[in-house]
Amino acid sequence: MFHLQTEAEDLVHQEAMVEDLVREAPQLAHGIPRLDSDSAEFIANVMQHSIEQWQLELDWARSLREREVALAAKAGTQTPGAAVAERVEK
Repeated sequence: MFHLQTEAEDLVHQEAMVEDLVREAPQLAHGIPRLDSDSAEFIANVMQHSIEQWQLELDWARSLREREVALAAKAGTQTPGAAVAERVEK
């Protein structure tokens, strides 16, 4: 999830760098692939959609874990996975 956020930020940054190069030194920019603003926006939207999907997966997994820990506490026992997770969180 975090790598996608970084990639989206890099895409915007690199697009700006290429546009600056085209303005300042068009002879150097010849042959460098360029994205139009619509394509860059589409790519960023797809990446954001993927980030949101992964965030939902993470939230769901955390809620499952919380539920399992609560059930284990209610039963007076603790699952091995919950014990390890609690030690890691501390």
